[in-house]
This record gives sequence, C-alpha cells and structure tokens, in this order.
Amino acid sequence: MLYVVRHGRTEVNAAGKLLGRGDPELDETGRTQALDLANRLGKVDLVISSPLKRTMETASYISDTVETDPRWLELDYGKLEGYSIENIAIFCSIYTAISIVIVLIFQKNYKPVLQNKT
Repeated sequence: MLYVVRHGRTEVNAAGKLLGRGDPELDETGRTQALDLANRLGKVDLVISSPLKRTMETASYISDTVETDPRWLELDYGKLEGYSIENIAIFCSIYTAISIVIVLIFQKNYKPVLQNKT
C-alpha cells in the first residue's frame, strides 16, 4: 500500500498564507495532526520525505527512520511566498480579467486588419 500524506499544520498555514519552500516547523496543532496520522497508519515499511522541517517532523511521528528526497520539495512560489492566499486569488482574478479584456480589444481592433493582410 502506498500512502501520500501532507505535513501537519504550521503557523504560516494557519494564517492562510502561501507556503512553498519556506521552512517553518509544525505548530502544536500540526504535531497533534502528525501523531493522529501516525496512530491511524500504524506500522509502515518505508517513509520518504522532503528535507523541509515540517515534512521531516511529520514523518518522524510515522517512523524512526526517514529517508529524505529533494524531489518531494514543495513548489517555489518566489515572491508570492508568505502572501495571503485570499490576496493572491484576488490578484489572479484581476490579472485574468485584464488579460481577457486585452484579448477582446485585440480581436476587435486588430483581427480585421490581420485578416485583410492574408
């Protein structure tokens, strides 16, 4: 059986902020979640984790032996890291709307010109 699990909660997660390669530890709720998960899973043969603190800590509740593999690292969100997910969603919605308007303006104003050139 293969289980793919997410790390326990961190203070950054609890605040509703985007968390990628940042490396906070679990908060108390996250530790409780990791312990609960370990109890539900029981004995496992192999645990592989990204090298981030929150993932290693979650994995350590599941097994005393944890292999790390950087291929399991979170995405790198760059400058968006640490911003609230709500604000990112609003920004993306506005950006998408602006992009649609630009495409519509282009189609209305330039498509006839381009069609006449072919």
